[in-house]
Amino acid sequence: MFVPLQAQQADSLWSEGTERLDSVVLSARRPSVELLPLPGLSAKVPASAIRKVPSVLGLSDPLRFVFLLPSVQTGSDVDNGIHIQGCENAHNYVSMGGAPIYGAGHMLGFASVFNAGHFREMSYSTVARDYNRLGGVVDMSLPDAPLAAPSLELSAGLFLTQATVRVPAGKHTFVLSGRHSYFNLLYSNYLEFNDAPLRYDFGDANLTWTFRPGDRDVISANGYFGRDAAEYNAEDWQIKSWANWRNAVGSLSWRHEGAGWTTDHLLYGTLYRLKDDVRMDVTEVSAPSEIRTLGYRGRFHLGGFELLAETAQHYARPLQPTDRISIEQYGWESTLQAKYTLRKGPFFVGAWLRGTWYLSPEKDNCYSLDPRFEAAWTGQSAGTLAFKTGIAHQYLFQTGPSDSGFPTEYWILAGALSAPQSSRYVSLSWSSDALLPKGWNLSCEGYYRDLRNQLEYSGYMLEYANPNFSLEDYFIHENGYNFGLNLSLQKTEGRLTGWIAYAFGRALRHSEDPGTAASRAYCIDGWYPARHERIHECKLVGTYDFGDWDLGVTVIAASGRPWTQPLAFYLLGGKILTVYDDYNGGRLKPFFRTDLSANWYLHKDTSRREGVNLSLYNAIAYPNELGRMIKMDEKGRYYYGSILLQLRILPSIGYFLQF
Repeated sequence: MFVPLQAQQADSLWSEGTERLDSVVLSARRPSVELLPLPGLSAKVPASAIRKVPSVLGLSDPLRFVFLLPSVQTGSDVDNGIHIQGCENAHNYVSMGGAPIYGAGHMLGFASVFNAGHFREMSYSTVARDYNRLGGVVDMSLPDAPLAAPSLELSAGLFLTQATVRVPAGKHTFVLSGRHSYFNLLYSNYLEFNDAPLRYDFGDANLTWTFRPGDRDVISANGYFGRDAAEYNAEDWQIKSWANWRNAVGSLSWRHEGAGWTTDHLLYGTLYRLKDDVRMDVTEVSAPSEIRTLGYRGRFHLGGFELLAETAQHYARPLQPTDRISIEQYGWESTLQAKYTLRKGPFFVGAWLRGTWYLSPEKDNCYSLDPRFEAAWTGQSAGTLAFKTGIAHQYLFQTGPSDSGFPTEYWILAGALSAPQSSRYVSLSWSSDALLPKGWNLSCEGYYRDLRNQLEYSGYMLEYANPNFSLEDYFIHENGYNFGLNLSLQKTEGRLTGWIAYAFGRALRHSEDPGTAASRAYCIDGWYPARHERIHECKLVGTYDFGDWDLGVTVIAASGRPWTQPLAFYLLGGKILTVYDDYNGGRLKPFFRTDLSANWYLHKDTSRREGVNLSLYNAIAYPNELGRMIKMDEKGRYYYGSILLQLRILPSIGYFLQF
């Protein structure tokens, strides 16, 4: 079935089983359910589309869906970083009901902080139009629809148990979700990092209350808490480490609909706190860090006009590795944005003007003015052509030894440690289903981003133990740019659904401060790739529906990520000293992973789903590299070898129920 979309306000373009697009009107025919957000658009991806992605370890996780998009660069087997069109993980605004989340993934990349059954839909965009971010947006919309009867979603497997309960109570609705993992109980023999055991588990809970006092008002309160704990013990290297981290989010929102106008108000608070402890031989390092934000966002919408105001106070404790070093930062960020959109026939034009005042931890005032412009045209047989350009600023940084969403990274406020980040971007995209058979869609997008005042930590965690340690000595201040091309072909109808995508992308950086200790140590001179760059990527996602059961497969193949190769290393005073080649001048081995899943349905209709899920993670046991480090062979000789997470094949079986 195809649904024609006419020129209406964006809020009315969503109905069950479709996407809501807030930046363009489509008059060409569209499949009833799009699996991929179309390039150039801000898409509302319903939970039903996320569930169409093959479930691995019993999970239909929103961030695993994001990782499979053509515009997002592949990480590693433990990577929670979201790299949209070559941007850093921290360049994105990741949120829960509009409230920011600073640690969006649980460790190892298997699960995010978002329990998919709790949320209504996911908003995804490659541009953060309404936020001070250089990258894109991933926002999970909280449930707000009234319920006629209680409902339950339950999934219990070898990896974890999760449940979501929805309870109506007159004008009130309560949604409660919870999860707990069993990694240490059942997978302790599978989970090894660099030939040594890694113990890990996590749990979280989410509660949302919605109140509808009348037809024009919706009031919601949401609370989330998540905790993670990991322990690593490499006896051969005399290394033992512990890490635990916490996520907490609270928000209160009110939406009022007037006669042709609407207002939205959101009060929120968010906290991300972590503590790392590492002991190597007689050296011990403790490195806690924290970031928290309290903020308010208000929005007024009338016809094609929209006015947005936001103010937020940030607190960051970037790093405190010893009692002698204590860094605490307070900053204030306030924004006023005006937006106008015009839709006329097949044309769409949108203009944004965003002004921001930022007060740094040193009480310095910073100002920015960010214009943004978008235009789109839709032809009945030619598809949709979209153009975006603009300027963006950002006042928060995330850096650390891993650059992978790992719990060794910390947040920093712009100020004395680094000037605010900025970016200029432009993109051109095209998508069409009119030129292909029914149920097929072809899309492509080219992009370019110019980046200023980037910040990268070039050291290792054990360097925190140095009595003379200083963050600034290991910071690399960079400028750079990203450019690339994303292609995708998706099939949205029939028994076989899914997509195949190819992405070419470069993320190049240039140090503007070659005199720092970090720059001299790594011979930084000229242009070099960012640590997360993958030049080529191919992704295949497919599900075949046999009726009582379905079979799913995901295949990811990508070129290797950069690393800094050693020229030589030698022993001096019992310590290994290394002489490095050009910074990020080498490449790790190519990345490849195949995941398989199968669902056997005991009951399947529109009101109830019940069945058994079987899955194989890394089904062909391909040993993906996480990095390289100095190792010792059987003859006592030192060499640089691969760092591997020994999850060669990870099987899982689970039971699911939804009614």
